[in-house]
Amino acid sequence: MPASATKSAAPGHGLVGSTLAEQPFFGVYLLQDGRFVFVNERFAQNLGYSVEEVMALPSVLDTVYEEDRAFVGENIRARLNGDVEQIRYSLRGRRKDGSPVELEVMGRRVIHDGRPAVLGVQCDVSERAREERTYHAKQKAEALGAMAAGVAHDFNNILSVINMTAEVMVPHLEGVTANDLAEIRKAAHRGKVLCQQLMSFGAGPREHETSASLTDVLTNVAPILERLLAPRSIRLSMSLADNLPRVGVSAVELEQVVMNLVVNAADATAERGEVQVLASVDDASVVLRVRDHGSGIPPEHLKRIFDAYFTTKGDKGNGLGLRNVWQIATGCGGRVEVDSTVGEGSTFSVFLPVEDLEG
Repeated sequence: MPASATKSAAPGHGLVGSTLAEQPFFGVYLLQDGRFVFVNERFAQNLGYSVEEVMALPSVLDTVYEEDRAFVGENIRARLNGDVEQIRYSLRGRRKDGSPVELEVMGRRVIHDGRPAVLGVQCDVSERAREERTYHAKQKAEALGAMAAGVAHDFNNILSVINMTAEVMVPHLEGVTANDLAEIRKAAHRGKVLCQQLMSFGAGPREHETSASLTDVLTNVAPILERLLAPRSIRLSMSLADNLPRVGVSAVELEQVVMNLVVNAADATAERGEVQVLASVDDASVVLRVRDHGSGIPPEHLKRIFDAYFTTKGDKGNGLGLRNVWQIATGCGGRVEVDSTVGEGSTFSVFLPVEDLEG
C-alpha cells in the first residue's frame, strides 16, 4: 500500500504546516476516520462555519451537498485504500444554512498518526461556475435566436397566405362566420408582428419605444385566452380599472406578457378552476396581476423561475415564458413580483411604467 508520508502531524503543523494552514486564499483540510482532523479558517468560511463548528461535525460528508455525497465518499475511500494517490475534482458543498456552493478540491493520501488520511486543499469556484453557465446560456440563446429567426421567416410566409385568403373571403361572408373570419385575420396579423420580433431576436433594444393600452390588449386577447382555457373548463375572469393610462411597451409585447402569465397560471390550475386577470394603477405604474388558486411554487424554485431554460414542466416547458415576461417588464423600467404559497396558488404582479408623455 503506497504512502506519501510516514510521519504524524499535529493540526496546523507537520503535514499541514503553519504557513499553508494560515494562508487566506484557499481552504486546507486533513481528514481521517470520516471526520476532519484539521481545517483552516478559509475552509470553514467557504462553508459558512467557524473552524470549531466544522471540527465538531460527525462526518465530513455533512459539508457535501446530498446528491454529491456518494461519489465524494467513494473518492475518499479510494485514496484511503491506496487505490489512487491523488484526486482533483469538483463538487457541490453544503453550507451551514443548507445552501449549495460550488467547490473544487484536490487531496492526496498521507499517513497521520500511523494511519491513512487525506490531506487536501479546497477552493470556492462559485463565481467561475456562474460565469461558465452564463457563457453557455449566451451561446444557447444565440443558437436559439438563429433558429427562431429561420422558423419565423417561414411561418411569416404561411401567415401571409392565411391573411390574403381571409381578405378574399370577406366579401362573400356575413354574420357569425364573417366575425370568425375577422378574428382569424386579427390573429394572423398579430402572428406576423410576432414573427417580425422573432426575426430580430437578439438584435438588442428597440430603437423606437412604442406604447400601448393594457385595456385594449386585454380586450383583444380575451377571446383567444377563453378558447385556450375552455378544453379544461377553466374560467377566465377580468377586472380592469377605468381609464388605465398607456404604458411604454408595444401591444405585441403586452400580449406576450399576458399570454405567458395566463397560460402559466392555467398549467398550475386544476380543471374547472379559475384564472383571474386584474389591472390597476399604482403610483406611476400600471399593474397587471394574474392570479391562480393552483399548486403554488415551492420556495426553492421561486428564486429561479425567471432564469432562462428553468422549468418544472419537463418536456412540456421550455423555461422561456416567465423569462420573457421578466425581460419585457425590466426592459421598460418595470418589475415583476411574485406571491406564492404551496397548495394555495400564485399571483404574478407586473409593474409597467406609465408612458412618458413629455418624452
